[in-house]
Amino acid sequence: MAEIKILIDGYVKEEGNITFASSTATLIREQGLNIVVDPGMNRKKLLEALGRENICVKDVNKDNKNPWTRPFSLLCIIGN
Repeated sequence: MAEIKILIDGYVKEEGNITFASSTATLIREQGLNIVVDPGMNRKKLLEALGRENICVKDVNKDNKNPWTRPFSLLCIIGN
Protein backbone atom coordinates (compact mmCIF):
# COMPACT_ATOMS: atom_id res chain seq x y z
CA MET A 1 0.00 0.00 0.00
CA ALA A 2 1.27 3.46 -0.86
CA GLU A 3 2.48 5.81 1.87
CA ILE A 4 1.40 9.41 1.28
CA LYS A 5 2.88 12.31 3.23
CA ILE A 6 2.51 16.09 2.99
CA LEU A 7 5.99 17.60 2.64
CA ILE A 8 4.97 21.28 2.52
CA ASP A 9 1.54 22.71 3.33
CA GLY A 10 0.14 24.89 0.59
CA TYR A 11 -1.56 28.20 1.19
CA VAL A 12 -3.48 31.08 -0.33
CA LYS A 13 -3.35 34.52 1.25
CA GLU A 14 -4.27 38.03 0.23
CA GLU A 15 -2.38 41.20 1.01
CA GLY A 16 -4.23 44.19 -0.27
CA ASN A 17 -5.04 43.56 -3.92
CA ILE A 18 -2.39 40.85 -4.30
CA THR A 19 -3.02 37.13 -3.84
CA PHE A 20 -0.14 34.80 -2.92
CA ALA A 21 -0.38 31.02 -3.29
CA SER A 22 1.83 27.99 -3.02
CA SER A 23 0.97 24.37 -3.75
CA THR A 24 0.97 21.51 -1.27
CA ALA A 25 3.98 19.31 -2.00
CA THR A 26 3.28 15.63 -1.44
CA LEU A 27 5.49 12.55 -1.24
CA ILE A 28 4.21 9.18 -2.41
CA ARG A 29 6.22 6.08 -1.56
CA GLU A 30 5.30 2.74 -3.05
CA GLN A 31 7.14 -0.34 -4.28
CA GLY A 32 10.54 1.32 -3.95
CA LEU A 33 9.46 4.53 -5.70
CA ASN A 34 9.71 8.05 -4.21
CA ILE A 35 7.39 10.36 -6.13
CA VAL A 36 7.08 14.08 -5.39
CA VAL A 37 3.78 15.60 -6.50
CA ASP A 38 3.51 19.34 -7.18
CA PRO A 39 6.78 20.40 -5.48
CA GLY A 40 6.04 24.12 -5.62
CA MET A 41 8.64 26.87 -5.98
CA ASN A 42 10.46 26.94 -2.63
CA ARG A 43 13.64 24.93 -3.22
CA LYS A 44 14.93 25.35 0.35
CA LYS A 45 11.71 24.13 1.99
CA LEU A 46 11.46 21.19 -0.41
CA LEU A 47 15.04 20.04 0.25
CA GLU A 48 14.50 20.39 4.01
CA ALA A 49 11.28 18.38 3.85
CA LEU A 50 12.92 15.64 1.77
CA GLY A 51 15.81 15.57 4.26
CA ARG A 52 13.37 15.00 7.14
CA GLU A 53 12.19 11.93 5.23
CA ASN A 54 15.81 10.78 4.68
CA ILE A 55 15.42 11.28 0.92
CA CYS A 56 18.11 12.84 -1.25
CA VAL A 57 17.38 14.40 -4.62
CA LYS A 58 18.88 11.35 -6.33
CA ASP A 59 16.33 9.16 -4.49
CA VAL A 60 13.37 10.84 -6.22
CA ASN A 61 12.41 8.68 -9.17
CA LYS A 62 12.99 10.11 -12.63
CA ASP A 63 11.77 7.29 -14.86
CA ASN A 64 11.05 9.19 -18.09
CA LYS A 65 9.27 6.16 -19.55
CA ASN A 66 6.63 6.25 -16.83
CA PRO A 67 4.58 9.48 -16.72
CA TRP A 68 3.56 8.75 -13.11
CA THR A 69 7.17 9.03 -11.90
CA ARG A 70 8.27 11.97 -14.04
CA PRO A 71 8.62 15.00 -11.69
CA PHE A 72 8.77 17.78 -14.29
CA SER A 73 8.74 20.74 -11.94
CA LEU A 74 10.96 19.03 -9.37
CA LEU A 75 13.75 18.90 -11.94
CA CYS A 76 13.31 22.61 -12.65
CA ILE A 77 13.57 23.54 -8.98
CA ILE A 78 16.32 21.35 -7.58
CA GLY A 79 18.20 20.25 -10.67
CA ASN A 80 19.53 16.83 -11.57
